[in-house]
Amino acid sequence: MRIFDKNIISGQVDKTTFDLFSKISCIAKKTDIPVYLVGGFVRDLILGKKNKDIDIAADGDSIYFAEAYKKTYGGNIVSFSKFKTVILLTENGEKIDVASSRSEFYPDPGSLPIVSDSDLINDMRRRDFTFNSLSVSLNPSDFGQLIDCMNGLHDLQKGIIRINHDKSFIDDPTRILRAVRFEQRFGFTFEKNTLKLLREAVKLNYLQTVSSERIREEIKKSCLEHRPEDFFQRLEDLGILQNIAEYLHFTPQMREDLIHIKDEISRYNSLFKSSELDLIVIYYLILLEPLNQENLTDFIRKYSLGNKIKRLGKLNISQKREKLREAGNDNFKIRQTLMKLNNEELIFLLNFFKNKNIKEKIRKYITEIRFIRLSINGQDLIKAGHKPGAETGKILDKMMNLKLNGYLKTEEEERKYILENL
Repeated sequence: MRIFDKNIISGQVDKTTFDLFSKISCIAKKTDIPVYLVGGFVRDLILGKKNKDIDIAADGDSIYFAEAYKKTYGGNIVSFSKFKTVILLTENGEKIDVASSRSEFYPDPGSLPIVSDSDLINDMRRRDFTFNSLSVSLNPSDFGQLIDCMNGLHDLQKGIIRINHDKSFIDDPTRILRAVRFEQRFGFTFEKNTLKLLREAVKLNYLQTVSSERIREEIKKSCLEHRPEDFFQRLEDLGILQNIAEYLHFTPQMREDLIHIKDEISRYNSLFKSSELDLIVIYYLILLEPLNQENLTDFIRKYSLGNKIKRLGKLNISQKREKLREAGNDNFKIRQTLMKLNNEELIFLLNFFKNKNIKEKIRKYITEIRFIRLSINGQDLIKAGHKPGAETGKILDKMMNLKLNGYLKTEEEERKYILENL
């Protein structure tokens, strides 16, 4: 274990965060519980990257520590005694995960660990990679000092991904997905033995021992990376996708679609700031579109995907392509073809179809057609003398057709049309 004298917090975090760490330090002294900043925050602090996820390891009772903070400064806590962890919501709204230093034992590959009390060194050893096993003291006597239990600083500076022990990918196979995510995010390289053990874990299909929920969460995190296409390409190259589902593949066309759809998403979000798109849904639509109905249904069931993704099987992409082609410049027909689609499906189709004419029709629907409304409604028709019922709906559709195609421009023209067609 190496301890560095230099204070790596001072001048490296904003005043609000520094003040928070100072408060934590005061509680450490008050409770006589040593505490350490751990995890991704430390890694990213050294890399000069922002990270708002604050994790604290307490060499003692984490719940008692959090309660002492709450009593002194305010806030709230949510505790999970089984795993000796607590979420501390501070008086200023910051969220801090506090966990008692612990060791873990995995009774079976992919199972949740059995947790027991331990110290900082063993807490660092149980973690996934060496560069995630760095910690910073928040104790008054050595505040800000970096503690390196696994030679993680060397690996971080050299851009090396190295597991802490040879059973790491077997104990928790989600580390396979996490390793690829870090590789692609930071542009790091796998240490030789780590890559060998990762390939062996993939070959032995250890990801199948993990709950679908945990795999889904790892995929979700990777979809939110800056270049998810690189992550999925690497999963394909390493054979990991087939661990997730044997029929799943990442094709060159999918890669191209993931790259290009970012422009469409950015354009949409800049136009409609109040209704930003669900990136996860869009990326899943791209990944799952080539699957046949049987495999699509199986994947959605297995990974408990939401209703927006379930709709993919009923999207009828080929039919919509033909209807849009046949619609010509008829705005009403364009509307009828696309009006039941949600925003994510619209952006997906806009990117999926390569024909410029069809793309422009979808773009026109997104930005113009779908916002056009009649000034009158069914009650206006009835007041004018039309009988209520299905016929009223047909008249409104006909009027919408005329409005969308420029034949009814004002409310006055709409009311005139009602009277002329009694």
